[in-house]
Order: sequence, then structure tokens, then C-alpha cells
Amino acid sequence: YPALGFGGKLPSGEVSHNFCLNGQVDPHCQGVEGIIAAYQQALSVVRLAGPTYMAPVISHVRQLASGAVLCRENVFFNILMILTDGAITDLDATISEVVAASFEPVAIIIVGIGEADFGSMEALDSDGQLLRDRSGRVAAGDCVQFVRFEKAKGQS
Repeated sequence: YPALGFGGKLPSGEVSHNFCLNGQVDPHCQGVEGIIAAYQQALSVVRLAGPTYMAPVISHVRQLASGAVLCRENVFFNILMILTDGAITDLDATISEVVAASFEPVAIIIVGIGEADFGSMEALDSDGQLLRDRSGRVAAGDCVQFVRFEKAKGQS
């Protein structure tokens, strides 16, 4: 499974909004255990850094989904889980990427951690009406679900 990060200051000093959690060129990890190991490894060498740009990582996953070869035996569906602690800096670009992703086999789950203002995340979870980007393109469907971690944690 591909595991990506965003908003991180890499060991090189570069702030990246789309990097492989495993520190390699290929973001793929072996199973859930591999994703967890990559996440733990990244936490030890990557420092959290703002601003929060989500569009690049959504674009990466959308491109992975659009390039997937589909056949009768192998149907792929991609779930992007975003863990975030704050507002989106590139909201217009993120909306454009979410609208584009809605035409691909992609679902996006955004988990808000902490007590930040998550108004922009709630706007992406367009319950009630479909997202529309600045060019007027309307999403094919609602592919985003936003949940506050603290609220969900209490429901387990």
C-alpha cells in the first residue's frame, strides 16, 4: 500500500507536501504493518511543518487511481486517509483536486486531531451538496468524509 506524508520538514531540510513515509522513492509498504512501521520511522526523522497544503498528496493518489489497470479479476479502489491538526492553506487547489478525484475510484477520509478550526475540512465533506471548483466543475459524488478524532474516539 502507498503511504504518503505532507507538511513535513525532511532530514534534508526541505519542507515537502508530498513525500513517501518510508523514505524511499516508491511509497508502497507491505500491508498495514508496513504502513505503521513507515509512519513510526517518519515520525523519528521528519518534523511537522506548515503550512498545510493537501492538494499535492490528493493529486498523487488521484493519479495513482487513474493509472490503475482494471480487469475483471482486479478492481482497485483507493482510500486516502489524511490525519491533520489544522486548517488547509491551499483550499481552492484542494477543492479542485477533490473534485477531480471524485471521478476516480477514490475515497478520502480526513481525521481532524486536536482542537483546531476544522471549518475547511467540514467544507470538503460536502454533505448536502456536491463540491464545485473555481472553474465550475462539479464533483461526481461526495468522496470526502471528515471526522474529528476526539468525537470518534468516544464512540468506540
